[in-house]
Amino acid sequence: MLNKLSKIILLVSILGSGCQAMPTIAASKTPAPLATENIPFPIDSASPQAPSAEPSPVMAELDPSSVAIQGGALGEAHIALVPEQPFDNTGGPLVRGLPAHIQILFGNQASPLYYGEQSVLTIIPIEPYIQMWSDNGNPIVNTLFTAIQELIKNPPVEAPHSQLPVLPLDAVQAVIDIAAQFRPLDTNLMQGYRFVGRLSQGINPVINANLYYFYMGVSRDGEYIINMMVPVKSSALVDRIEDLPAVDNDLVYSDYMQYMQSIRQRLNQQTGSDFQPSLDDLDAVVKSLEWGW
Repeated sequence: MLNKLSKIILLVSILGSGCQAMPTIAASKTPAPLATENIPFPIDSASPQAPSAEPSPVMAELDPSSVAIQGGALGEAHIALVPEQPFDNTGGPLVRGLPAHIQILFGNQASPLYYGEQSVLTIIPIEPYIQMWSDNGNPIVNTLFTAIQELIKNPPVEAPHSQLPVLPLDAVQAVIDIAAQFRPLDTNLMQGYRFVGRLSQGINPVINANLYYFYMGVSRDGEYIINMMVPVKSSALVDRIEDLPAVDNDLVYSDYMQYMQSIRQRLNQQTGSDFQPSLDDLDAVVKSLEWGW
């Protein structure tokens, strides 16, 4: 099943050059080019088009007052209805577009951005999301949604180690080049999976920068996708590239694939409390999510 899934989600790698650039961690040496599945491919964004003037169809009335969640370690939850963001591929490689959706920010965060130190949870109606992108000549949302459903329905015996399918594309604007701590995570309202992964657009040592807790779920009625992204830190990683152990620094340049395998093993050997915030605490936030429409 994993081979089948790998073929489906190979298109996850197209997110790299088709999205907003992530900060690149520069090392003191330049690794030789590697032929690796983690190197992104260009996104097939069709011909540039002006933002769509017609709104996507609404599957159901989204009501923020019907949503409840316990922010726990993330702080107080702020729930809002975000208006439709029309499909737009006129900004060079950056391609955006989302139907109206629920967005939940936590603590003192006020800016509706997905990067930096921000934690965010979104509830997105999938049918208008797929239609928005398909109507503009890009089937990638449908492709990724199919891969997400497959991974939920048939969890692999061997946990995926990279390129897991995640939506929305507006949030995941780089390749997930390493994944660990993969677990199915279901509630009465949704089924899904969580993992810890790094967002990257290049071959770099793995430090705590751009390391995230991801939850990716689908409502049990199949009408919504649920995504939560939280920046996390692992006690197995350093915060600065200058603090990288010499053995890791050497391995990055001598055998990058072995280096990445070593990092995955370290992350998978950790417990939930070895991450900050704790993965168990973040799982609890996901499990507390409820809505009543």
